[in-house]
Amino acid sequence: MIINNCVTPKDTQPAPLPSETDIVSNDINIKNELSLKHLELLEEVRYLLKNYSSEPLDMVDALQKLCINHYYEDEIGLILKLLYARMSNNGDYKHDKSLYEVSLSFRILRQEGYYVSADVFADFKQKDGKFKEEIAQDVKGLMALYEASQLSLDGERILEEASDFSSGALKDMVPSLDLHQAMIATNTLQHTYQRTSSTFMVKKFMKVYTGTPMCELAQLELTTKVQSLHRTELEQISRWWKDLGLAQELKLARNQPLHWYLWPMASLTDLSLSEQRIELTKPIAFIFLIDDIFDVYGTLDQLVILTQAVNRWESNSLERLPHHLRICIQALFDVTNEISDNIYKKHGFNPIDFLKQSVRMFDHLNMEMHHHR
Repeated sequence: MIINNCVTPKDTQPAPLPSETDIVSNDINIKNELSLKHLELLEEVRYLLKNYSSEPLDMVDALQKLCINHYYEDEIGLILKLLYARMSNNGDYKHDKSLYEVSLSFRILRQEGYYVSADVFADFKQKDGKFKEEIAQDVKGLMALYEASQLSLDGERILEEASDFSSGALKDMVPSLDLHQAMIATNTLQHTYQRTSSTFMVKKFMKVYTGTPMCELAQLELTTKVQSLHRTELEQISRWWKDLGLAQELKLARNQPLHWYLWPMASLTDLSLSEQRIELTKPIAFIFLIDDIFDVYGTLDQLVILTQAVNRWESNSLERLPHHLRICIQALFDVTNEISDNIYKKHGFNPIDFLKQSVRMFDHLNMEMHHHR
């Protein structure tokens, strides 16, 4: 038969599937290459920081906004210490500095715990108390001034005025700026460094520092170490939640491990705080769970019993509750005690009393429930 005599062309032969060993080996090679590249970039950026030709605060600012400053704490600490000494001992420091330089120095020093007087901005004001008109066209300086003004203390009128002046001037200028500058100015107004999670802003800041070793390091961090770590942490949280078994008992309650994890992920950005992110997610899960219990499951009488049990921190009265409510509150007790034990073992301090106080939100929920039912 003709079909038996047909010869399949060589180039259409399917390639053999890679073995599991090949896949693992290739994965290891990729990880090794990324690890080597990571080390090279770390040292390249460290060299640049130590040998920065102009004002090193520019680079410190970039490292912080790209969330890679934790690798250079010693170098940054020395830079800030020297800067603070110069500003403290030299009353004329600010007189030969631009609006951008003064604003950046003020912001970074304040956010790192150094007190710098807001009077450093007095030289940029006119005799009538208004900011000088010439700085109203200084885009870079205005953005730095606006960022600095977000660190005002009570009674610092000059910083309140700086915020109004810089934000108004920037908004007026945005339509006339080029696309790149307009994007940076808009981001500054909408997402100041102090009021926005830097983790969520890294990708936007990367556009500002495109083409630099710092940006390359931040990109590598984001795509490999950080995402991999967050994925691993979320897997552990999901496993903990599944093993707890409450999703099966309370089917109408929210089952959202990712949602619970977002706040710890955004607030504890240091890579070394993995365990803390996981542990913090657990009480957050119970906050949502208990809110659902009060909204969906418990009768008024049951919720009173539940509230009393939590306030006394004892489980005897839980026997009067339905099974699904009983195991939920018992799990709350167990998780809280477990967190306290772990902290005590590592730090010699038992925070159980503080944790008990933090979960005693039931009285407020009870009042709300009585009001709505």
